[in-house]
Amino acid sequence: MGGDAGFGQRVTQWRKKSGLSRVDVAKALDIEKSYLQAVEEGRIFPTRLAQLGFEKFFELRRKNQPLQRGIFAQKKIYNKGFK
Repeated sequence: MGGDAGFGQRVTQWRKKSGLSRVDVAKALDIEKSYLQAVEEGRIFPTRLAQLGFEKFFELRRKNQPLQRGIFAQKKIYNKGFK
């Protein structure tokens, strides 16, 4: 298992610092809430590509840029909770 054991803790910290719920993050990243919960609890380790997606999401949140659904999505979504 070559996972990053601290990654789930960082995701939890980023999410809480951003004031977002698991549901908000899961919807924005187009993933299941249960998957996000498992990552945060360290029960599963996401692939490096998935880790980059999480990191990019929180980087965009810090810059208050509009979110896109999924990593490679073209269609932008705008949600009151993300403005």
